[in-house]
Parts: sequence; structure tokens; C-alpha cells
Amino acid sequence: IPFVAEIAAEIADRTEATVGLSDVVDAEHLNLALAAGAELVVMPIFDRELIELGRARGLEVLPCVTTPNELREAMKLVLSTTPTIKE
Repeated sequence: IPFVAEIAAEIADRTEATVGLSDVVDAEHLNLALAAGAELVVMPIFDRELIELGRARGLEVLPCVTTPNELREAMKLVLSTTPTIKE
């Protein structure tokens, strides 16, 4: 959807709603999510580095998992790290 970051930013500014963006597959998408005021992102992939980057930048990250090993790794990442507070 064109302008999704702008729409999300407007919602974040005008309401108390939790804003999240989906289809995040790279660092540029994480930057857009953060600029839009998102608190969480949904990823259609499992990318350990991207998950760690998002969590280090204060986002809740919900990755897609397709195998038991990916599920195990995702659970370890999510349970072992706490998102940092956004500045």
C-alpha cells in the first residue's frame, strides 16, 4: 500500500493505538517502521540478524517460522532479549 508509513505515523500521532507494520524484510523497512512510530513489526521471513536489529532498536518483532528449528530459534531470541526503550 503506498504511503503506509505516513498512514501509520498519523495513527500513532493521533491515537493511543499500538501501531505495527507488516511485511518487514530488511533494515530499510525497520527504519520506516520506526519513523512511523511503530511499536511492532511482522516479518514474513525468519532472519536472525534482522530480528536482533529490530529488538535492539526497541521494536517487538514477530517473525514467520516454517520449521521446528526456526520456531525454537525465534522463541530463544524473543525470550532472551528485551526491546530497548526508544529515545
